[in-house]
This record gives sequence, structure tokens and C-alpha cells, in this order.
Amino acid sequence: MLLNIPERVAAFGLLPERSNFATLRIIDGLRRELAISEEESEECGIVFGKDQITWQKNIEKEFTFSDRAKDMIIEGLKKLDTANEMEPRHMSLWRKFIGED
Repeated sequence: MLLNIPERVAAFGLLPERSNFATLRIIDGLRRELAISEEESEECGIVFGKDQITWQKNIEKEFTFSDRAKDMIIEGLKKLDTANEMEPRHMSLWRKFIGED
């Protein structure tokens, strides 16, 4: 699955902060995979501010998620939806992971 920079940032924020040990290991690996590398940061002109990230060039990266990792992102999206806390930045992730409009 191809994810661009804003989708990666949004997905990162959907992951739970607390869980059991086995799940936290999966989350840790997923966070490292979604993280923006130094090379990507330089290529895209990314600037990390206090409360925001800006970039000059948006790139996509191919990801292969385990079923459990996909489920965690889907759970995060559905939790936001149920709480009426979805934001426009979550829409493309919803379409890619859930597929409904």
C-alpha cells in the first residue's frame, strides 16, 4: 500500500499509546516503519515544528502491513469516527484501509 507523508503522519497518530507487551512490540515496529527517515526529510524539505510538520515535496512509500497492524490503524480510524473526531486528513487513510465512502 502506498502512503504519502501526510498519511504516514496521520497513521502514526492513530496507534494506541498503551496496550499489552505483544501489541506494543507491533506498534513499536510500525512506528519505526512509518517514521520519516533522514533521507526522506532532506528530499522533501521537511520541517518539524512544535505542533506541525511541513514539507515542500510529497513522496509516497510502499508499505506492507501485517493483518494486526492494519487492524490497529482501522480501529483508530473507527474510534475517531464513532467519537465524531475525524478530520479531513484521515479521509484518504479511511479509503485505503476501510474502502468505504
